[in-house]
Amino acid sequence: MSRNGGGGMSLTKKSVGLSLAMAAGMAIYGAGCSSSSNGGACAGGAASCSDSGTADATKDAPVAETSGGDTGSAPDGSDSGGTPGCDPNAPFTPVPWAPPTPFTPGACDSTQIAAYLACVGTAAADCSAFRSVAANAACVACVETDVAAAAHGPAVTQTSGGKVNIIELNWGGCTAHFDGDSSAKGCGAQFAKSNDCLQDDCNNCSDAAAPTANGPFAKCQKAAFQTGTCQAFTDAAACVAEQFADGGKTTQCVQFPNVLDLWCGAVSDGGTDSGGGG
Repeated sequence: MSRNGGGGMSLTKKSVGLSLAMAAGMAIYGAGCSSSSNGGACAGGAASCSDSGTADATKDAPVAETSGGDTGSAPDGSDSGGTPGCDPNAPFTPVPWAPPTPFTPGACDSTQIAAYLACVGTAAADCSAFRSVAANAACVACVETDVAAAAHGPAVTQTSGGKVNIIELNWGGCTAHFDGDSSAKGCGAQFAKSNDCLQDDCNNCSDAAAPTANGPFAKCQKAAFQTGTCQAFTDAAACVAEQFADGGKTTQCVQFPNVLDLWCGAVSDGGTDSGGGG
């Protein structure tokens, strides 16, 4: 779950990601990517480990530092420790995993999908105006589910002080739908936790919206998965392969606009029922 400095949940850029592509630093540092030299191999055929900037967001994870440079400084370039939202050692508690809700094509039309993406993509990710429109009720019912629900939709929410906050964009649920494993140990559950951890720890770095090679986000990403908080949420190499390798069966789950359209829009998903065991 996201943190707000006082142990509670808050909706911030780091907690939801708000770059609507899966950050997926785990594909670089959670599955055996060598950081000792340029061109280190990534397990499972995932994103290139070369020092070449930001990788293709449709398949690959953002490219982090691979030159084996100095890791003694804070990821934001200071020498005194990480800053809030750009700290690879920040405390993190994952959102509880739940299987995905059924995909419901047609619950939202293209205008509603675009409007929801617009509100979730703002700095505050405030979609209250969208929810207040009666004509959007069926769309909201498909898109949003409370964190305490038995199954989670593409956007997981929590109500606090009468306000509905989006606390997770559910790439993991999309993964579980397409690979058929909704168990707590499946790839969907792994991706949900590792991506949330990366977003929570690093997505307020100054270049998080457009990560650069050896920049603050890349350094935070590297440290988080090698020695920091996110090391505890490393993904299995096979999971990385199904999400990021050419021909992987869940590659369509990397971009949230596509996830939302597959789940509640007009796009035919072609997936399998995710009835994996616990």
